[in-house]
Amino acid sequence: MTKYKKKIIYSISFLLIILIVYSGIKVTIHFVLPRELVLSHINSAFFKTLGKAIKYDSIKIDLFGNIILKNFSLANGIDFNDDVTLIKSEELCIKTKFLSLFKGKLMIKGFVMKNPLINLVKKYGISYTKMLHDVFGVKKIFSSGEEGKQAGNSDNTFFDDAVTIDIDDADIIYDEFFKNRKTHIKFSNVDCTFSMNRKSAHIDLNGFVINDYNGNLTKGFLGVYGSFSGGKLSKISFKMNELNMEHLNIFLSEKNFLSKYLQGKLSANGEARLSGKDYAVSGKFTGTKIFLKENPDSGSNIITNDEINLKVKGKISSDLSAISLSDIDLSDGIADFNISLEKKNRNELYLSFKSNKINLRELNKRIQPVENSSYGGQLSLSGKIGYDMEKDEPVNIELNVNTMDFFISLNRKSYLHKVSDCNTSIKLNDKTLDGSVSFKYNNSDYRMQIKSEISTISPLKSKSEIQIHSENIDIREVQDFIIYSLDDLYTKAYDDMNRGYNEIFFLKEPEGIFLNNNDFMIAFDVKNIIYDERSQLQNLQLAMRLQKGVLRTEQFSVAGLDGRYSFLVSGNFNQEYPFIRIEGEFLNMNLSKLNMAKERKAEGELNISFSYNTNAYRIGHFLENGKGDFSVSLRNGKISGTKIQERIADFLNRNEYNGDLVKNLNVKSLNFVFRQAGHNCYVKNFALTSDEAVFNTSGKYKIDGGLTMSLPLSIYEKEPRKGYSIPLRVTGNLLSPCLGFSSGKRKDMVCFKSI
Repeated sequence: MTKYKKKIIYSISFLLIILIVYSGIKVTIHFVLPRELVLSHINSAFFKTLGKAIKYDSIKIDLFGNIILKNFSLANGIDFNDDVTLIKSEELCIKTKFLSLFKGKLMIKGFVMKNPLINLVKKYGISYTKMLHDVFGVKKIFSSGEEGKQAGNSDNTFFDDAVTIDIDDADIIYDEFFKNRKTHIKFSNVDCTFSMNRKSAHIDLNGFVINDYNGNLTKGFLGVYGSFSGGKLSKISFKMNELNMEHLNIFLSEKNFLSKYLQGKLSANGEARLSGKDYAVSGKFTGTKIFLKENPDSGSNIITNDEINLKVKGKISSDLSAISLSDIDLSDGIADFNISLEKKNRNELYLSFKSNKINLRELNKRIQPVENSSYGGQLSLSGKIGYDMEKDEPVNIELNVNTMDFFISLNRKSYLHKVSDCNTSIKLNDKTLDGSVSFKYNNSDYRMQIKSEISTISPLKSKSEIQIHSENIDIREVQDFIIYSLDDLYTKAYDDMNRGYNEIFFLKEPEGIFLNNNDFMIAFDVKNIIYDERSQLQNLQLAMRLQKGVLRTEQFSVAGLDGRYSFLVSGNFNQEYPFIRIEGEFLNMNLSKLNMAKERKAEGELNISFSYNTNAYRIGHFLENGKGDFSVSLRNGKISGTKIQERIADFLNRNEYNGDLVKNLNVKSLNFVFRQAGHNCYVKNFALTSDEAVFNTSGKYKIDGGLTMSLPLSIYEKEPRKGYSIPLRVTGNLLSPCLGFSSGKRKDMVCFKSI
């Protein structure tokens, strides 16, 4: 027999032996573990350990005793009725202990899944801990003897002394449902190895997070590596690289942490290692290309920052009863904070922080809390805040705030608001507040002292005294502030009045609780009230007190212009419909004593009176229930050179009228009366009688529509005496009206920021 023939015979014999052994193993396995018993054990293994149902199209056992399930599905619960499948895989390989099969026992060593789809769903109202327990909670993996019998396993155990789970190239879909929205996050190329025995377990998971916001498809990396011993986490580490922060927006909004829109990439790495009874924790978090906006479509950014770094180091007890993170650093290269977080027992949590001297001019390039603003100076912060989690209230508060040479400029409605030379020192603890603030606002200066005695923090109960002193206050700035505030108040009140709401009475609102629990004494001391950089009124004294929900004016006096002055503010906030009243009279003011610039001149007797009252516990009531009167009158006077006269004169001149006639007015009488009765507002009498011009008008004012009043103006030339009748019309907002023609083809008009 040739060597060639011998090789053929040996090869055929070897193949026959393999075939006989394979057939023998298959027959033996089928005999000792019938198909029905295998199906029963597999279903029981998943149901008794995970509490979940399974289904598959076919089952087979390979030569090595591994069980192959084709088109495998794992339910999210005990059945498939909720239309949510936790895991779908074309094939699940259940690795078994080969020799145990010949004893008629099914011993599972592990699971292998390739390219599965995993769906994780967090429903609204359940905690993250419960969600993870419902999805991954293992009821019983290792059981033997009596435990196995009680678990329904007879003499068979489901799992070997060591079990592994291998997931290769998985896609994971995470859906979280909130009140009105849901978040959807996709993980791709996820690889996971999970191994465990009776004493320990290990997990190694890594994959990519798909970032597909705004059609910009990128991938962020996520890795988690951990080990468990004796049922406790012994070590866990994580790594993230460029995860999209936009995933956080819905969560932060729902939890009332942030109502803005956040963009950026988050990278991090960290570790928690069990040492004795405590975990030693450390980590570094880096945010890059961070933008904070009002909404996704906003063109301007509140925060623009290339990089923010957070470093954490400390200890956490294994039962979370104690936390000591004494080395936390937060920095963006301009603002640096050293922070510590400490939990001494199960109920009290303490946060301490201290900043560097922050250069606000540099910070202004990164943070714009107010649009069209610029600021600078220096700021430093330090403090300690405690929180009692059982009582849900703050404890042991300490706060120190200091600003040096702070300034801010704001552009609002074509008017520049500029605060400068601001120096602040505020010290707060749970018993007292002591603060001082000094600053300049355009041409005015202010110096404020605040002292408070605090009885309780939550709810806040205190007694406070506020002293405000000024050497000079520009009356035009006060006028602009009042005009802006009234315009904003009535606009918001109109919107609120037309909006549905659930009635919550004032005493239960946060504002009502605050005003009735806290007493204030506020005193103003102003040396000069200036106009045209000249003192017009002197020695203003105003003191108001809020005590037990009752507001009253205790003192008011001011001198100048030979006038008689009165002012009163009162209110009752200790009732479901608070009552507010404001009234005042500035009478017999001699305008000839105004210290004005040479180009302007005013004479005559000026009288101003105003009153307003309402019952209101929401902003819409200021319009709906309000009653107010405002009147101005001038007798036997002269007005010349004012900006209003100049602008009206230019308007008339360019429309072929002699506008120069209104530049100098010898006024016999000038009246203006405005009245509010609920949501109805009227200009009752707006009239001028002078040698040079005459008009008289009245009309209704609508918050949503503004003014629409005819103003028939007559102007007169002296030599020869000749008059002109000009059909004018007043339109627009009451506080910023426009003057135009009421008929004809002329569409020219002149508008005023305020009167």
